[in-house]
Amino acid sequence: MDRNTLLELIPAYALGALDEVERQEVEVWLETDAEARQLLIEYEAVADVLAFAVSARQVPSTTRTGLEQRLAARRSGQSNHIEAIPPQSETPEKSNVRSISRLWISLGAAAAVFIVIVVGFIVIQRANQLSPEEQRIAAVRDLYYSLVDAEGTQRIPIDAVMEGVQGDLVISPDGEDVILRLAELPLIEENQAYELWALEEAGLQSAGLYYWADGHGPYYLQLDLSRPIDLYQQLGMSIEPEEGSPLGNAPSGPQIWGLVLATQQ
Repeated sequence: MDRNTLLELIPAYALGALDEVERQEVEVWLETDAEARQLLIEYEAVADVLAFAVSARQVPSTTRTGLEQRLAARRSGQSNHIEAIPPQSETPEKSNVRSISRLWISLGAAAAVFIVIVVGFIVIQRANQLSPEEQRIAAVRDLYYSLVDAEGTQRIPIDAVMEGVQGDLVISPDGEDVILRLAELPLIEENQAYELWALEEAGLQSAGLYYWADGHGPYYLQLDLSRPIDLYQQLGMSIEPEEGSPLGNAPSGPQIWGLVLATQQ
């Protein structure tokens, strides 16, 4: 998940409206991003308006005192017989309590509507601020999660060579969409890049260079391979110079991860 995506999800996180996967990814980001944590505090303050608006209210002291006095009089034993208590019209105190209750219920509903409007406005505003590239990245991420939930999707975990690396490959049922998710990659220097490799019968070929600054991720890549995915045998990634492997058609640096495609197993 890139930083802009994180910021988009913070309003929904403050309201507890994310699914489990998104919630965990946001929490990982929050551990290292001070600005994001501050933004979360601001949204949580807005969310607290709802909780405050519908919180329980104590009965006014004047009403409570009058009730206690009447109960005490009945328990005092001053009367040796049971008196019928005629129906009484609603007292001003009871009327005030009911009015206050209705007021707070109305405020709670208004606060809920307010929060929905605010969160919706913020999400739309942030979406409008995204660059075309950021919008493309967000679209790939959304496609990844829609494929994960789709029946017939292949999901292949990567085989990490370096410790801590995470990720998987998802392939749509028709094989048209292939998305790679990666996280916790090893850090690279400014003059280095992550290079993706794809193995087919004709041999190994480079499938792209990537320059993520911190390697933290998750990153979502929609692969645009030269041939259908079922014609490839393996995928992998290595650390290379920023212009790519000097060997051309083979990695020169350390391997980060690899995977064997399910079609070849």
